[in-house]
Amino acid sequence: MLAEKGFTLLELMLVILIAAVLLLWGMPSVVQSLRNNDVAAQNVSLLAMLNFTKSESIRRNTTVNLVFTMTDDGWNAIVEDPNNEADIEGCVLGQLRCTSNTGAVLTIASLDGESPSASPSMDAPSALPGPEPEPEPVPVPDPEPQPDPVETGTTFELSFNNRGYIRGSDDAWAPETFFLQHEQCSGQNQRRRVDITPTGQVSSCSLACDSRAACP
Repeated sequence: MLAEKGFTLLELMLVILIAAVLLLWGMPSVVQSLRNNDVAAQNVSLLAMLNFTKSESIRRNTTVNLVFTMTDDGWNAIVEDPNNEADIEGCVLGQLRCTSNTGAVLTIASLDGESPSASPSMDAPSALPGPEPEPEPVPVPDPEPQPDPVETGTTFELSFNNRGYIRGSDDAWAPETFFLQHEQCSGQNQRRRVDITPTGQVSSCSLACDSRAACP
């Protein structure tokens, strides 16, 4: 009678150990990919809301408002119906479009009190350089504090007029910049910058975590 063949307890434990090591080795890259995809999807949603609001303002030949609300774990945005008649599935009555997002923080340059970085410019020298003076010791400045995140419950309204141009709260032409970052940002593709010109042109790029650099 032939003896039955199978795995011994030692062999089974060895297979489980190898599988656990492989899982732990690949887990960080999986987490990074999930965060990258989450921020990318929310960036697409943000761009879609901006472009939709602009197109509706032109199509309706009137001002259309896009309202952002900061939540405990993300941000929401709604496009208001100027006639307050829209009845869109998933949105409140009077909203042309709505979106709710979690896991990423949305900050707005005009709300956090700091201007976003712009492309550097070169100034012409005022005179020919003379002999270089002896260098003096320069004190090392303390690191600049990062702007505080926008408080939960804060709302921000961005208006597009009938030509698709954006207007500030003081009815003046002004560009606007958004920063979208994963709440546990740790990679190059987990932060986005979105710029809107006064004429309503929208552009976006990826940044390193906490960077406020201008898009290339």
